[in-house]
Amino acid sequence: MLKYSTVKNYPEIFETIEDFMRSWFGKTLSIGYEWTKLKQHTYIATVRVKYDDMSYRSNYISGDDGADANDTFWRYEEFCYKKYDWSDQVPDCFWDNIWLINICLDLICSFGETSQSICAGIKHDIVFPYTDLKIDLI
Repeated sequence: MLKYSTVKNYPEIFETIEDFMRSWFGKTLSIGYEWTKLKQHTYIATVRVKYDDMSYRSNYISGDDGADANDTFWRYEEFCYKKYDWSDQVPDCFWDNIWLINICLDLICSFGETSQSICAGIKHDIVFPYTDLKIDLI
């Protein structure tokens, strides 16, 4: 996440705010540009998110993903409780477990330094108490 230049140099939330202001109020803002000009440090906000509260995950394969899904499914077929003919018949929990296993193995094999970016979206209706928010200066 820290290597993702958009987070450090031009956070996407600024673009979202700018687009909202333009479409709803006709007001043009340049928050991201100002951030880039004035930025002295980078801050990372951290919150704990339950797996079920995520809306998407990077490098996630589902049964509807075609060839990649079939290849992944055949690799783990012996661990399935039931026999499935095609990857799109496999329940979502199977793909969730595969994603979690792959992320954990990546972390273990990289000795704490992730070799890939792990990104996830949070569902819109999820609310975090301010007390659960951690902000770090990097």
